[in-house]
Amino acid sequence: MINEEQRARILRQFNSFANRYDQDNYLSGLIIVSNVRRRRPRVGEENAKLHNKSYSYKIRMIGDDTYELPVCRKAFISLHGITGRRLQFLQKSLTEYGVVQKDKRGKHVKKKLSKQTIDLMYKQIDTLKTINGKKGHYNLRESQKIYLSDELNLSKIHKMYNENNPNNRVSYETYRNFFNKNFNISFGYPRVDTCSTCDEFQAEKKHLEIKIAPLPDGQEKSQILSQLRRLEIENLAHKKRAEVFYDKKRKARLTARQDVTTVAIAMDFSKNLSVPNITTNDVYYKRQLSYFMFNIHVLADSSSYFFAYDESIGKKGSDDVASHLFHFIFNKMELQVKSLIIFCDSCGGQNKNYTIFRLLHYIVHCCNRLELVTVIFPIRGHSYMECDRNMAYINQKARIELPEEWAEHMRGARQKPKPFDIIECSQDAFKGWTAFLKPFYKKTCPFPIRPVREFRVQKEHPRLMFHRNFNNSPWESSVVNTPASFRSMKAVNEGEFKLPGLAYKDKLPISTAKYNDLQFLKKFCRPETRRYYDELPHAANIKESEGN
Repeated sequence: MINEEQRARILRQFNSFANRYDQDNYLSGLIIVSNVRRRRPRVGEENAKLHNKSYSYKIRMIGDDTYELPVCRKAFISLHGITGRRLQFLQKSLTEYGVVQKDKRGKHVKKKLSKQTIDLMYKQIDTLKTINGKKGHYNLRESQKIYLSDELNLSKIHKMYNENNPNNRVSYETYRNFFNKNFNISFGYPRVDTCSTCDEFQAEKKHLEIKIAPLPDGQEKSQILSQLRRLEIENLAHKKRAEVFYDKKRKARLTARQDVTTVAIAMDFSKNLSVPNITTNDVYYKRQLSYFMFNIHVLADSSSYFFAYDESIGKKGSDDVASHLFHFIFNKMELQVKSLIIFCDSCGGQNKNYTIFRLLHYIVHCCNRLELVTVIFPIRGHSYMECDRNMAYINQKARIELPEEWAEHMRGARQKPKPFDIIECSQDAFKGWTAFLKPFYKKTCPFPIRPVREFRVQKEHPRLMFHRNFNNSPWESSVVNTPASFRSMKAVNEGEFKLPGLAYKDKLPISTAKYNDLQFLKKFCRPETRRYYDELPHAANIKESEGN
């Protein structure tokens, strides 16, 4: 009876009204309210749920001859595109008032807080910010975000407010709205390994602010204010120096994305993982085998490589880092890459040492693999990098019984932008770079390593290493070898270079105490995995073999 064109016309007519109230008036003219003619309750009338009114519906057929056509409730709702809830509202209005009532949603007047109550809430929250507030440690730019101790929460400080101000109590919802609208505060400090310099500044600042509060204007107060200004300037300069590291990393990422001959990486060791990683409470009292993972993260495309091995295979020293870095440069980088930028922390035993500097010089001038290598070190305490974010993918509570199970777990830990590339290292992957490079270079580094902020090796200067102690200071150069040692280093055929021998002859022994603890823990593992722990070399076993 109602074709598609007529349905569209009815809906278009209904939607043409200016507001909801006009629509409701139009619909109320199409609803007929009448008394119920006959009741047939299945139970007694005192227990039956009887309808007070009966409703019938019609639609207005619009065309050359406009007329009204009776329809059922379902058709009435469908043709006008309304909900059953809205129809119930119209029925109730017509039954109780005879006309459609205006919608009163959003029309109520909120109870306004008194100025005294607002001032008291401001005072309490400002006091908490002064005593417990901290800014984000790694967000070095200007930010208004404040973090309070994780021992507090909104419910606790609301309760504290009502207890301290019984005459100006507010509801939790009112307090929550006021807190969220007027303050940019979160609970729980963002990190625990914060910079000691920044923490010392915060502690000294709070001490001086508490000390100056009760003092009247005078010489003592002016001296403390001067001391506060000096501390703030020093801390600002410290943070600006730290921000330079992150700025350089952002620029290197953009350069590497635009230039195929440049690669920028961040590298670091992850937290030591334990094997076996099981839930029994005896683990707390026993030593476990350490599992090492060295991460190299490519900044341009977020690809990430993990060199994984346990403590019986290798260590975490400069030779181990040099071996991983050499493998990455010659096996994972494209051949067209000629410039490498490295971001890493200032750990002297791993990244920031003479062995790594000599290795990079050797790769540029003897292996002829790269033309420029730059290493950039951060300010201590401000070394958060992509490697730290990658480690967050590891479920450290996963049940792991063998080292290779950690590697398998990591392979499936991330899917986007691409899965982790896990390289399980055997002992032939570790080379003795320190002993190998020693004859070709000066015995000791010709410049102090500890204060170096940036290091560089360039193809145009075969006997020099460049370094600077501040990010924006001029580059200094140091001669690192003699002409004779440089010639001996290159005394091979064109396109060839020398490589060191293995760093470790045999598997590295673990302590006898750790071996005994592993023998105890292996009984909680599957029978097929227990043999691995029996074959681990340990100190007592090595001495016995040497005696035989």
